This record gives sequence, structure tokens and C-alpha cells, in this order.
Amino acid sequence: MPVLSIAALAVAAGSAFVIWIMARRFSRRYIELHGRIPPPSWMFRSQPDPELEVPRRRALSLLPILIVAAIVYVLNA
Repeated sequence: MPVLSIAALAVAAGSAFVIWIMARRFSRRYIELHGRIPPPSWMFRSQPDPELEVPRRRALSLLPILIVAAIVYVLNA
């Protein structure tokens, strides 16, 4: 397996893990405020609460990195 594929897989896995952590933080705060689970489009809708906005923006900023790393991995595997 080429080094580029391994590196791309590591970046994809790492960014997916961090997005998962940000989703958990967002969900906990959202449930605390609204009493229900967040919608599936949580990452794409801005929130008035700053405690919700921080994990949402971090997850959204990592999404393109995850997509590019996954494409690089698939094309080089």
C-alpha cells in the first residue's frame, strides 16, 4: 500500500473521529436547550447559541478535509 494512501486514510479517520466528537458535544447541548435530538442537517444551520456554534463550525470546517482525504485514499488504493 502506498504511503500516500496510508496518510490519506489516517487523515480521513482522524477527521471523522473529531467530527464525531463535535457532533456529540453539539447534540448534548442541543438536547439540553431544546429537549429533542438535533436535525440531520445540524452541521449546515447556524445556531444563535455560541456553545452550539463552536462545535458546529469545527465539524463543518473538517468536512472538506475528510472528503478530500477519502477521495485520495480511494483513488490511490
